[in-house]
Order: sequence, then C-alpha cells, then structure tokens
Amino acid sequence: MAAPLGNRQFRRGAFARPARIAGAMALVACTGARAAGHANSISCGVGLAWDNWRKECVSPADLKCRVTFGCTHAGLCTPKDDRCVAATPQDCAASALCRNVGVCILQGDKCVAGSAVACQQTEACKWGHKCAFVNERCAARSSDDCATSRACKSGGECTLLDGDCVRSKDADCAQSFQCIWHAQCKFASGKCVAPSDNACAQSPGCTDSGHCKLKAGGCVATESSHCENARLCKFSGQCTIDNDECIATSRDDCLRSRWCEERGECALSQGKCIAASADNCKNATDCFWAGHCTLVGKICRAVTDSDCRQSRACSERGNCAVKDARCIANNPADCEISLFCKTADRCALKDDRCVKADEK
Repeated sequence: MAAPLGNRQFRRGAFARPARIAGAMALVACTGARAAGHANSISCGVGLAWDNWRKECVSPADLKCRVTFGCTHAGLCTPKDDRCVAATPQDCAASALCRNVGVCILQGDKCVAGSAVACQQTEACKWGHKCAFVNERCAARSSDDCATSRACKSGGECTLLDGDCVRSKDADCAQSFQCIWHAQCKFASGKCVAPSDNACAQSPGCTDSGHCKLKAGGCVATESSHCENARLCKFSGQCTIDNDECIATSRDDCLRSRWCEERGECALSQGKCIAASADNCKNATDCFWAGHCTLVGKICRAVTDSDCRQSRACSERGNCAVKDARCIANNPADCEISLFCKTADRCALKDDRCVKADEK
C-alpha cells in the first residue's frame, strides 16, 4: 500500500509535549469586579486573582507556579518552600504525564502512577503497550507486548528492557516504518539510522519526499534535483529545497501541482499548498467527481447533500447524501436512477452504497 505523500515524522519513543489549549490557563486578575470578557470569573478579594483553569480565586504566588511548564507537564502547580509542588488530585489528573504515562495520583507533594486502570488509558499504553502497573509505574509486561506495539512498527522500539520498549539491535529497526520508508534500518547509539547515501537514494522517502542523501543518520534533501524529481513536487508543489526539506515557495508552485487541480490546494501557506477559498474547492476535480466542494479549514470537503448531488458520485454511483465528510448512498431511489444501476445492476441499497440485489 502506498504511503502518504510528504515528510511524515513518526514518534520515536518520547511523547510529544502537548500544546496548551488556548485559554485553558488564562489567569485574570480580579480586584472587586467581574473581569471583563470572562463571564465565568467572580469577584476576588484584594490581593487575589481569578484562576480560569480551576475557577477559583488564588494568591499571586499560586499563579507563578500555575503558568509554568512544570504545572502543565507534571502537575507541579502549588508553591511550597520556594518551589512548585503537586498539591491536589486535579493538578495530577490534568497533567501531561497523567495522559502520557499514567502519573495521575497525588502522593505527598508529587504525582505518581497509581493503578493499572490509569496505565491502560495512557498514550504509553496505546503506543508502547505499557499497560501494566508494575513497581509503582506503568510498564510493558512482556517482549510480545513490545513486538506488537505501534512504537515497534513506527520506530523500532521492539525489545523489552526494564518495563520499557526500546531499540536494541538491527532487527528492531529493520521491521519499523523508519526502515521501510526512510532507510533507517541500522541500530546505532540507541537510534535507528540510515547506513549510506545509497540506502537513502533507493528509499521510498527519496522518491516521494526528496530525502535522498545521508546526514546525521537520517535521509534529507541536499540538492535542488532531489526536490524537483520527487513526487512531492509533482503532487503538492513542494519543489524547492530549504533547510534539508522540500517546500513550496510560490503560488505558481501550487498552481502547477496535481493537488491544485484535484483537491483545490492552490494557495501558498508556510511552505505548503492549501485550499484557501471557495473557488479553489469548486474548481477542483474532487468537487466534480466526489462532491468535495466546500472549504473546511484548509481542506475541501463534502459538507452538504447539495455538494454530493451535484457530483458524478451521485449520478454514477448513487452517492447523493453526505456522511462524515464524504458522499454515500442512503436512498434506494438514488441507486435506482444511477448509472451503476443501468450498467451494472447495482440498484439496491446496502451499507451506504448501491449493490446488486443478490448482495443485499
């Protein structure tokens, strides 16, 4: 199966720090009146401030801890002896470490892992099968847990070591997506690395994304020809080399691309081509064929039944109604008047599509 276009970065063991949700930690000073623009705040006494995260009045000293990385990452949200510590169950439960590795329970003035249930709900469980509660932390239970994990398949973390799934040998790297797509098939210093320029040049990442030259253990774009000859240039307009990557640098790059014609991604934005207007979507062939005629964010999607009814997907296959941003069949009458009914006897409705009567 063809991999998606573009330079896809996959996790390599460490969980990314989550972005703070806008407004989630907004801290509004209140000195006797409701803060303008913050309808959920209340009047606080002199010297106190409204914490929009906990919906309560707190001291300025508390605020100093609550706006730190230690608070959002590890629940260290309360000042104590000139340092920030965990003080409430909510601090722990709302932290990134709780979501990622199950450190959700308040113990003393810090957050710790507390149960198998908490471990099973973490990103570490989803990715690395660290779903068991062992020695007061979330851990993988067996080598099989690691070998069947997403972390193994994406980044080669296939070997069990002290409850963690890690890379330890060439065989771990060889079964990973990094190897298959980016030639990073050799184990060195705890990482999967590409062994040579030739390995990079022969990798799908070279053909697709222009990553054809070895640099610091990985494959990158180092020449203009790497980008110009890549599928990324033809399909998505990313034809110019910049800082070891292929990017789009002009509107003309986007207009010449296949995804402009098909998906309406004809406008330049931060080195990539995107759909930026209603006309981009309406002029795209995906609107004509699949009903993807409405701009949603930076992508053209099927949003209304009208999008679908004006498409060939409706007239040919009976896919005249929208569902989950795509056109599907939901009315037997649409199947009966479709081209598929006339030419292939697919006149009956089943599971959001038109089928032959004996398949129903």
